[in-house]
Amino acid sequence: MTSTSDAVNSEARAFIEWAREHAITLSIPRQDDDYDDLQALLPMVGEHRMVAVGESAHYLHEWNRWRARLFKYLALEHGFTTFVLESALVEGRLVHEYVAGADHHPDDVAAAINNVWGVWGEINELIRWMRDWNADPDRPYPLVFYGMDGTGSWAHARYAYRAVHDFASQVDQALADDIQRDFEQPSQDITFANRSQVSRSAFQTLTGSAGLLVSRLQQMRLTYAESCTSDDYDWALRSAQILRDVYLALAQTDADFDIGFRQYWNVRDVSMTESLQWIRDREGATAGMVIAIAIQAVDQPTCVKIWKLVTRKLPYPRVVIGDVLISLFVVA
Repeated sequence: MTSTSDAVNSEARAFIEWAREHAITLSIPRQDDDYDDLQALLPMVGEHRMVAVGESAHYLHEWNRWRARLFKYLALEHGFTTFVLESALVEGRLVHEYVAGADHHPDDVAAAINNVWGVWGEINELIRWMRDWNADPDRPYPLVFYGMDGTGSWAHARYAYRAVHDFASQVDQALADDIQRDFEQPSQDITFANRSQVSRSAFQTLTGSAGLLVSRLQQMRLTYAESCTSDDYDWALRSAQILRDVYLALAQTDADFDIGFRQYWNVRDVSMTESLQWIRDREGATAGMVIAIAIQAVDQPTCVKIWKLVTRKLPYPRVVIGDVLISLFVVA
């Protein structure tokens, strides 16, 4: 009788054999004089407009550098316009605006990129490169940056509360007052660390109020759009949805994180998938997009089995291109 572990090991060995046969050696030059080393990816990219780049380990220079080079190459040669990072969407609006030309201080921009991504020079260099591109009046098209990973590393809702309250203060003072009454204190007091001290009824009230807030914003779309820009409305609505999702994640996560981590990450991963769809709706289905991820948020059903092997068992970076999963041996 074959055990589950034997089956998993057999699948892992089969994948390793396949990966060795299909591996492509990639260089990671220090300078961007040319992108000849990336030409081998063209058959994989094909006509796909979403290229999701995963990694075997966080915060390595080589992975950050290669990811930045890939986006530059696809922007320069293949019309890609959108870079999406697994960092906070709510706080990331400041980065989005900076890339578009807004006069934000670079230190504030770096601080707005959470999950520790903001301290890495490769990410900051890419953001400056995108900003410089947009500053060129002869650019062929603008480049845009988004985060996709909720807010506050999913530990609190302070930034989401502030974003929604600031928007409501501009368009509907009564709504702003209700948001302040319902969420100001909880956004300060409730965190991942103290979630087990919050009563079930308190979380039910918060998640119910957050759901009602989302509904109110949706119902008043046309009215609010007359008082602000459609862009402001879009960001406010998505921030309210993320506010709701943070409280859902905290409410459902067992006090013992060895038990609760699946509940926690499930809410986060669903929310990130919705954020990615929100970004795609904003930019259009034909916009070329590089997505820097380390999870299965953009899985296709046919890839789930092998993706889980790569994610949980094998120490290799991988690339998801549309509905095709390709594991790469990256050579620095």
